Amino acid sequence: MDKEKVVLSDGYEVEVDKEYLDDWDFLETLTRIDKGESGLIVDVLPLMLGAKQFEALKKHYRDKNGKLKATKMIEVMGEIIEGSKSLKNFSTSSE
Repeated sequence: MDKEKVVLSDGYEVEVDKEYLDDWDFLETLTRIDKGESGLIVDVLPLMLGAKQFEALKKHYRDKNGKLKATKMIEVMGEIIEGSKSLKNFSTSSE
């Protein structure tokens, strides 16, 4: 698998699987979100990162009470897309 490292604003690093740029199911999910099915947004990060890395990301961003803020995860997803040259190019070319 071809991966791209992305460093988030707090220094946390993730690796994005570039295969998803050529994955029809991933593209369908992004398109459905764009068309208003916002509930599917929770499917994007696990697809981009894989289950193990996604679980580590959630653990990293849980607060001291064990809560994982949706606003934080959406912010992180935006950072990953903006920080990934491959995903950024993909998102601008599909508009």
